[in-house]
Amino acid sequence: MANLLIVDEDATIREVICFTLRDSGLRFIHAKDGNEALECLGRENVHAVLTDREVSGKDAVEILNELRKSNRNVPVIVMMGLEDSDADSLMDAGAFATLKKPFSVEDMKRIVSEAVPNSVQSILNQSETEKTAAVERRKKRAALMGGSAFLLALLSGVGYYFLKPPPPTQSFKVPYANISGLAWDGKGIWTCDWLSETVFRHETNEGFSVLSKTAMPDQPASGLAWDGKNIWTVSGWSKKIYRHGADLAVEAQADLPAAQPAGLYVDAEGNFWAGDLKDGKIIKFRMKDGRVDIIWGGKSPAEKPAGFFRDKKFLWTADAKTGLVFQLKPESLETVAAYGLPPEVEKGKLSAFASDGKNFWVGFEGGSKIYRVPAKRLIRTKL
Repeated sequence: MANLLIVDEDATIREVICFTLRDSGLRFIHAKDGNEALECLGRENVHAVLTDREVSGKDAVEILNELRKSNRNVPVIVMMGLEDSDADSLMDAGAFATLKKPFSVEDMKRIVSEAVPNSVQSILNQSETEKTAAVERRKKRAALMGGSAFLLALLSGVGYYFLKPPPPTQSFKVPYANISGLAWDGKGIWTCDWLSETVFRHETNEGFSVLSKTAMPDQPASGLAWDGKNIWTVSGWSKKIYRHGADLAVEAQADLPAAQPAGLYVDAEGNFWAGDLKDGKIIKFRMKDGRVDIIWGGKSPAEKPAGFFRDKKFLWTADAKTGLVFQLKPESLETVAAYGLPPEVEKGKLSAFASDGKNFWVGFEGGSKIYRVPAKRLIRTKL
């Protein structure tokens, strides 16, 4: 029995691929990232690899390079996003084939069968009668599994969401043009406009309705964050951080040791992250007894960090100078990857950056639009 190594950070996608190829005669090995994939390749007798283009640890190119170094002749199939334009470089690096999303179930079966001869050929060469009978058997299995709608859709050839392109980037017109901060509060988006010294809260509906508008005279914000209860702002002019209560009245303030503070984020552990546009630094701190307690600070790979987001593994920031989005190790600020924004986002000086966990939100200096960019639409780039 041939072994197929499936590499994807999303366990659901790995399971759907297994389900799609379940009658192929293959044994499936799972890896959630590039490092785990290399461990599997060293431990298991792998006959082919099906991997997402972008996985943490080591990406598809690095996996190909490691295989080449060890003289392993294992065919690697790379699943790519619709906007990825490096198929040729992947083939040059030794990829067996690339699959650009959206791709059909049949395309995936065909390419896997070519990579692992005779393993799924029987499925592809079935007669129509055999295929019909196989579909009926699969429907019965699906019913036993609870009759899940998505499984039946997959069986009938519609496919699953991982075969489709990610949702489109959306742009929202706003009644201001000097966006200097963005924050997600779980339901809506907070923004600040430094020139009008105003903070807005928007509903994330089609019209991006303004839910509130609060003037903050003499406190032009260069970043803002939501801690689950309060809005916090920083000012590059006063070099202070402010905690706001009801009606955004200032409840507390403290000096922030940064030459030009901008961008602000509060993570799930209560740590604050802020950037310094002048010195190109990132600082991590806590608020303690009404003062800033610095945990550490370091040079930012993004020369002018304009906003932050922290997921379970990584710290994300955007560079106001280059417009790139950086994925960093939060303990060292080491760059894991860098991404460009998709072409549908208008070019400009990026001035604000945030995330809701699935999408990145970006704003630009002098622009009256805010963009919601699905994470899968970012375009990996080489530094």
